[in-house]
Amino acid sequence: MPAGPDARAIPFLLLALSGTVPRALPFATRPAGVRGPFARELAASLLATSPTGAAIDDDGEGVAMWDPETQTYAGGVVPSRDAAASIDDLLAENGGRLRIFGYGSLCWHPGSEGVLSLAGRKTQQGEEGRPMVTTAPGRAVGYRRCWAQRSADHRGTPSFNGIVCTLLSDGEVRKLQGGDPADGKHPVSSTEGLIYTVDPSLANRCLSELDFREKGGYARDVIDVVEDGTGETVRALLYRGTPDNPAFWRRALLDMPLAAAVMSVAEGPSGRNDAYLLSLDEFLTAHGRSGGSDGGPNHSGDDATGELARMVGSLQTDFRPYFLFGAGSNEHGQLLLDGVPDEDNGARPTKEAHEVSEVLLVTPRDGREEDKGNEPISLHAGGGHSALLTGGGKLHLWGWNGAGQL
Repeated sequence: MPAGPDARAIPFLLLALSGTVPRALPFATRPAGVRGPFARELAASLLATSPTGAAIDDDGEGVAMWDPETQTYAGGVVPSRDAAASIDDLLAENGGRLRIFGYGSLCWHPGSEGVLSLAGRKTQQGEEGRPMVTTAPGRAVGYRRCWAQRSADHRGTPSFNGIVCTLLSDGEVRKLQGGDPADGKHPVSSTEGLIYTVDPSLANRCLSELDFREKGGYARDVIDVVEDGTGETVRALLYRGTPDNPAFWRRALLDMPLAAAVMSVAEGPSGRNDAYLLSLDEFLTAHGRSGGSDGGPNHSGDDATGELARMVGSLQTDFRPYFLFGAGSNEHGQLLLDGVPDEDNGARPTKEAHEVSEVLLVTPRDGREEDKGNEPISLHAGGGHSALLTGGGKLHLWGWNGAGQL
């Protein structure tokens, strides 16, 4: 008979709440670089340096400052990825007009107010009778849409973050997956989106609005994008959350079931997380994932959005997610981390969690059962097993099953 698990490796689990009450779940990002009870006081002292909540440098310019309370950049002042690529240079390249590449919510929701909401309105004309804001389908070559950005201000809250997308280079993705960033053997990604062109008179206002909209960890960046209709390569501004930003969640990128579960229940000031996902999926379906409007090259930069949309639908109709925290041994699946890549090495499965990690338990729904009675009331961890007891008396068990114990 096989020996039992080492008692010294017993996992511990911390009960959060059921996914049926997402607003109360503490699945939130930790303040980057700040730990302990003094984090709030430190943040408060930094935010008090200017009336807007953002620090001010010697030239009177805003400096990006992360607020761990709201989990956003204070005052809507976001960082810039490339100081050399100034906005003035970008505007000069296009006769004063501002090009913006949208790959997330800007594909389907430019906003009900503000500059980008003018897109397509013929009554709003600028220089030479052009519309003030126009859009055209385009793609970012060498970049991939990734669902790995926490959202505390739009599709989630500081106590339960939603998940929205960001745009990562192929090299950044390979590195996160434990591969060689310089490996050129893989096909080049090509991610579909919309290219906005903004009249010079509205450029500065548009930038201010987007800085505030994208303050949840995103930074300004300038990349080359290809217009689908003409095949022309142009430079455009975009906002993307790189792996070093405070709201980046590597686990969501590597663990699609967890990402889908979060998106199936999260909700924030801008609405439900699943609505964000499904609206983007509808946009991509309408524009054709496997080719642009010109029948151009394969858009291989998004193999996750459609799959996540299907997983979210299944979770909402057939399953019930429970969000837990745990640490310790996962030798027998006690932490439900089988198949989840190790945080330190994306190519290796997790055998032990040395820090408190998110744990997802998914159980089947019994027909059209109500939420009442399915709330968790206790959680138990043993040498090789874990268990969750609900208010309705259901006991969910998982872990070591080498001798058919379960």
